[in-house]
Amino acid sequence: MTYIVQWHIGRLPCPAQYRHTPIERQFATGRFGGKRTIEHRTDSPTEAKEIWSQDRFSREVYVLEQGHCRHRIQKPWKL
Repeated sequence: MTYIVQWHIGRLPCPAQYRHTPIERQFATGRFGGKRTIEHRTDSPTEAKEIWSQDRFSREVYVLEQGHCRHRIQKPWKL
């Protein structure tokens, strides 16, 4: 079983072709682009719990089993 801890940081940068245009402002305010997603994969549930506990409110833990799609753990503190 593999555990995936996922969190979002910052905003995506504006592409070079849109700099100095009104679209650049949309990237700066977050209307376009979205956020960067960081994922950390581990096989250890204790390591996943430690990474999750660093910032509990913005991190999510998923379980990835062989032959199945990932599903989110509702209560990661019980790992």
